[in-house]
Amino acid sequence: MLSDAASGDLSVEGRTIPTDEVRAWLLAAKPAAAFAFLDTFDDGTSDAADEVLEQIRAVLQGVWLLPLEDAVSRAGVDVQKATAQLTGGQSLVGFLVGPPAVVFLRPDGLQRG
Repeated sequence: MLSDAASGDLSVEGRTIPTDEVRAWLLAAKPAAAFAFLDTFDDGTSDAADEVLEQIRAVLQGVWLLPLEDAVSRAGVDVQKATAQLTGGQSLVGFLVGPPAVVFLRPDGLQRG
């Protein structure tokens, strides 16, 4: 649904639904079947040890959403390495391929204090 919304292909009664609205709905509705399905892709590995993801997560803290190019520039990491890590089944940083490619902070990536 998020990728359909990002591409402008998600609509209801002729109204295109923005990605932020879909994301808010998913977080509020917490559809059990969808979250259970997504959990099947979780291999149980920890994201915390990955330096590239941690640097991008730190850049997104308080900003929430950035073009990939801006995020990797601010984090001082290689764009190809970052892309590989972002598509590797992690749960800290969301990644939309684009264009433009965009990264966003997932709830699991929030710094807990």
